[in-house]
Amino acid sequence: MKVNRFSFLLTILLVLTNLVKAQVYESARTGSWTNTTTWLNGSIPPANTEGIIIKVNEGHTVTFQDNGANYRYGNNVVFDIEGVVNVNGWGGFRVGNNAEFLIKGSFRNGQNITLGQNA
Repeated sequence: MKVNRFSFLLTILLVLTNLVKAQVYESARTGSWTNTTTWLNGSIPPANTEGIIIKVNEGHTVTFQDNGANYRYGNNVVFDIEGVVNVNGWGGFRVGNNAEFLIKGSFRNGQNITLGQNA
């Protein structure tokens, strides 16, 4: 029994440690996904990055318009969408494995979305 409790506590500790380390990219206003003014501190969520949190706040509409760059987010990315995300363009929006989508608002696909395993 002690081994099970220890394993459980160790797992919780590791999960919390990873959450604390995750970089958060949060919307500041409605706008284009690739515009620095859309995001707090002017930090656009970088492509090809793993283990980040992307948060679109309630009342904000963020439009992802990719015309050929093939934006891809790595593994273990969390999308916390309380507002609206519109995906447009012909390039595509790709997400790696084990992505998590917490959608309280809307995630609208006008074009190409590719999700990895367990996303």
